[in-house]
Amino acid sequence: MVNALEKFAAGWLIFILSTALNACATSNPMEKGKLLEENGELEAALAQYFDALNDQPSPEIHFNIGITLTRLEQFEAALIHFEKAKEQHYRVQEVTRQQALALLQLRRENSAVALLLQVSDRTPELNLTLGQALRQAGEVRGAYQAYQKVLRQDPKHPRALLRLGWLADRVFLDFEEALALYEQYLAVAQDTEEAEVVRQRRKYLLLTHKNLTSASEDYSYSWKLFQLGRYHKLRAYYRSHLPEFAEDHFFYGRGLFATGNKAGGIEELQIAVRKAPNQPLYLLSLLAMLKQEGRQKEYLTWLEFGRNRFPNEPYFSE
Repeated sequence: MVNALEKFAAGWLIFILSTALNACATSNPMEKGKLLEENGELEAALAQYFDALNDQPSPEIHFNIGITLTRLEQFEAALIHFEKAKEQHYRVQEVTRQQALALLQLRRENSAVALLLQVSDRTPELNLTLGQALRQAGEVRGAYQAYQKVLRQDPKHPRALLRLGWLADRVFLDFEEALALYEQYLAVAQDTEEAEVVRQRRKYLLLTHKNLTSASEDYSYSWKLFQLGRYHKLRAYYRSHLPEFAEDHFFYGRGLFATGNKAGGIEELQIAVRKAPNQPLYLLSLLAMLKQEGRQKEYLTWLEFGRNRFPNEPYFSE
């Protein structure tokens, strides 16, 4: 009986103390703001943060206000508070990253890149954001290099692996490298939202790559020339032989594109797609070229073609 009473008294004391501590925490505007933000009550959280700022200004409060404003999509206002936090040397790398992300939302990619490049000793997350900024600015090779630097810092960084894989796959058309990167990504990020899409894409590339690389003796000469990087010889072969197959247009187009004749490469890929409309690889390569060249209207037209032609394939769902 005594033990039961003692346990009851101890439990009641803990309850009273925890209630008192919670009351103290929620009476503090900063702490109350954090609780409200965690519960998704962003407007109320913002009001509490401003109360805290009026009571006792600090760089942490400015940072929290910036984050909350970002979540409310008030990016210009967020930038003001991030800058105030940064002026007081508060979490400089993270504040810089948040500033860059806000600038990207405002479509000020060049400003985001310049801001990030001011930081000499960038963390993996800052380099990842730099890659994102460069990609959005159209500097795909710079983005690729930034993501590679992330991997040098953290070889198992899942988002860097995924973004490198996407660039290798959709922009540089290097399917072997894309497969390797997707494989590494799935090894470290099996349960992410993107994992199933990556699995499907990898499965498709494996099947397609196997078909393209299991060349028998009579497989297309244009493919062999393309694999060897002999683009000038490929051009000569193409001019001396009337192309009979879609694959000849495909490899010749990729050769043209790789050597700087972007328009010619795209034209040949369009012919390849028209000759073989059921071959998704040709269409994916055409889409990658159009996107890289900023030919948005044509890109959207061919993307719609892909969605209609291959309604169950995830890689035409973007």
